Amino acid sequence: MTEAALSRADLPMYLNRLELHFDSSTSLVASDAVSVHDPHAVLTALCRHPELDYCEDLEGSLAAAELIVVATEWPHFRETDPKALAPLVTDQVLVDLRNLIDADAWRMAGWTVRQLGRPAQE
Repeated sequence: MTEAALSRADLPMYLNRLELHFDSSTSLVASDAVSVHDPHAVLTALCRHPELDYCEDLEGSLAAAELIVVATEWPHFRETDPKALAPLVTDQVLVDLRNLIDADAWRMAGWTVRQLGRPAQE
């Protein structure tokens, strides 16, 4: 099944969690948590967004995650094994804003993948 591509105009919808799971009844509330992992930029991010939770490792940032957003191009993320991450998350949903990951490999591992500017596939 092919759907419309994720475009820059769609980003606020995704990043505000108004329809992250394609359900308009979902919204970001005070109890929602955002965990961040970046192997090189945590100090900068922490200064700009101290309200977020920062994790030393990727696995720690994914504990019970409902959604993963890849927003940087570090090889660390490209080389990640989607099968190894699956047991760590609540929902296997990934939004790749950098078109970094091999979407087919992630889909074969059972993930729903959306990539910026590319058609959605199931």
